[in-house]
Amino acid sequence: MGFRRNKELTKGRIFILKRYIAIKVFLRQVNYILVFFIGLLLFSLFSLLLFRYNETSHTYTQEIPKLEVFHFTLNRFDMQHVDMFIKADKGMQYKDKEIYINFFGSRLNEDLSAETLEGQEVWHIGDVYNFLTGIYYTKSPNIKFFSEKGIYNTKNEVFQGKGRFFIEDTNMTTNGEDIFYDKTTDTITAKNITTKLIKF
Repeated sequence: MGFRRNKELTKGRIFILKRYIAIKVFLRQVNYILVFFIGLLLFSLFSLLLFRYNETSHTYTQEIPKLEVFHFTLNRFDMQHVDMFIKADKGMQYKDKEIYINFFGSRLNEDLSAETLEGQEVWHIGDVYNFLTGIYYTKSPNIKFFSEKGIYNTKNEVFQGKGRFFIEDTNMTTNGEDIFYDKTTDTITAKNITTKLIKF
């Protein structure tokens, strides 16, 4: 029994030794430079396939603009003076929209009152201006308006606010939520309205 076990161990050792010698002889005959370049080629192909797979598996949510302008100013002139002034830190034009960053606009009316409009991020799509991060509006001499978000349609002259807002003029300050303003009918509706009279 012990003899048979020793014989099997010897056979196993001989088998391992033969494999070791075969590998050693193969390695002596191999050109290491050729092996290096074949390995490098396989690694490059594997990396290329891996990166190509990652590119196709991600969907890009950000479009590339057709036109991008930084720190620009636009002036509109009538016969006598500048009646509209617009500036922004950045303007981007896409296929279906325009986006303005740190937008500021000012307009001089026929009654010589001035209006200003500000927004950190403004999207212009067709007749609609979407103030995503808030809108701040003033009209001289002393009307001020702010809404956390809002959409203004220039065609039907309707402003739909979302979130908190305030309106301030010479006589009162009004606060509330979700303001709706229709310029044609000159009506304002909102939620949770509170008004404070300003005392002189």
